[in-house]
Amino acid sequence: MSKREQIPVSFVSDQTLAIGRKTTAIATVDGTVLFQITPPDKHILLPPVTSSGGARFALIEDRFRGLRSEPLDMYPFTANDRASVYSIKDRRVVFSIKLKGTSPWTPWDIHDNLLALSPDGASLAVVSDGVLKLYRLPSESSEQH
Repeated sequence: MSKREQIPVSFVSDQTLAIGRKTTAIATVDGTVLFQITPPDKHILLPPVTSSGGARFALIEDRFRGLRSEPLDMYPFTANDRASVYSIKDRRVVFSIKLKGTSPWTPWDIHDNLLALSPDGASLAVVSDGVLKLYRLPSESSEQH
């Protein structure tokens, strides 16, 4: 890691932080690591979207698409791949959906995806290309370990 590289950090609740982009540590404000999220190779995690209740958070996972050829000045770029909702209490993903990401090839099919969690963390809203979809998430009592 270069000296100038910034490591992103975000609160996911009043007492819990998400730290990192490649491997993201979910840690308490006193430094205790609760769990880590490690996406597949050539994937990174975007900053979290939180529920105001603080029990859950959602992340968009981007994957690198395209070719890498330094002589041709071609480099992969990131495109949305998946949205996942995590339970802080259960320290795991409780819901995940595939997203349509931007294509690096002509006709440059651009796709914008935005997430929102309901205040109680029971619903996920996904806006994709201007279309809103709502997903009812598993209740905490039905989440399995």
